[in-house]
Amino acid sequence: MSNDGGLKKSMTDPVRISVIIPTQAEGSRRERLLRAIECILTQKEVRALPLVVINGGRYDASLRQQLESRTDIRTFYCERASVTEAQAFGVEQVGKPSSHSWTMMISTPKTLSLPD
Repeated sequence: MSNDGGLKKSMTDPVRISVIIPTQAEGSRRERLLRAIECILTQKEVRALPLVVINGGRYDASLRQQLESRTDIRTFYCERASVTEAQAFGVEQVGKPSSHSWTMMISTPKTLSLPD
């Protein structure tokens, strides 16, 4: 019996996970947000897809453009600055055609503890 919580299928067929990241994408949080995304993308036992949901109008325009230009993540925008609405919107997007079998949310990267 496996003790992996049912997440690990095999090395050739890893479980796919969608990770919803609600953020206001402020310039002061750029590095932490980008580190969080890289941490998610470099997981070895699963294939994780970050879904970044920018919420509210306080975002840094260059950061938003950088995120939207990436092909290894999905980026969305919600006008209202509401983490709850951003999370719900992210969950709706996971429901779109997807081969991901698990969904999780992380807190805004300003409070996320990341390894150096």
